[in-house]
Amino acid sequence: MAEEMMVEDWESAEAQDGESEEAIMEAEDSIEDIGERARRRRPTRYRPGRGVQGIVIRGQDGRPRNVPFPAKLATAEETNRGLASQEAGRRALEERMDKIERRFRLAQKNDAAASGLVSLVIGVPLTTFGAFQAAQQPGGTFLGNFAAQTSAQMATLVSVTQVATSGAKLLINRRYHGSGIGIAADIFAAAEIVTFTIGSLFKPQLLNSVANRDAALLLMPNSANGTLFLAQDTNLVYRVVVDANNRPQLRLVP
Repeated sequence: MAEEMMVEDWESAEAQDGESEEAIMEAEDSIEDIGERARRRRPTRYRPGRGVQGIVIRGQDGRPRNVPFPAKLATAEETNRGLASQEAGRRALEERMDKIERRFRLAQKNDAAASGLVSLVIGVPLTTFGAFQAAQQPGGTFLGNFAAQTSAQMATLVSVTQVATSGAKLLINRRYHGSGIGIAADIFAAAEIVTFTIGSLFKPQLLNSVANRDAALLLMPNSANGTLFLAQDTNLVYRVVVDANNRPQLRLVP
């Protein structure tokens, strides 16, 4: 009787081994399918479906005895399938995280490009117009005349906003955006701020517009030293100069 039971146990064990080998081959063939399913759904905790409920051992009296497990023990087939599923889920999660990171970087570049484009569209025409107006001023330095223009002051405000925005993004994101348009906007803004700052140190003196030189001579006695007069008839600039005897003179500014 005991021999018959042992034969039946061996036959059942061999049958289970054969089923396990076939299941392992099926699991290896279906790894790619598992990976595709893992990409479409979130990975969940693996739970064995069939498992082994117990084991047959021989007691002291030589008789076989079934010893149940507290819980089902996963078979080799289920273990391999679970490991394959976890690996596919891990790879899918890594791919998803890479996509999210790439989208985040692209969003940073697009945001920097948008703000930089706005700064260039507003700042470049204002700076150009301010430089044109400064070149038309008859007296003083070019940078000083540029800093005195309203359009140049507006362009400087736009440039300060651009630099401050890029600095805030660098502080928050802990990395520079790397956008081509944003970099160009930052360079232009920095150059415009430096130019305006230097020009502010050389502000031109106020020009008093008069009809001609004779009108400037009439105003000269009551004018302070260095006062400038612009004669509208000749478009010439005259400066009031007080000599050592405290007598004012009107000299042409070259």
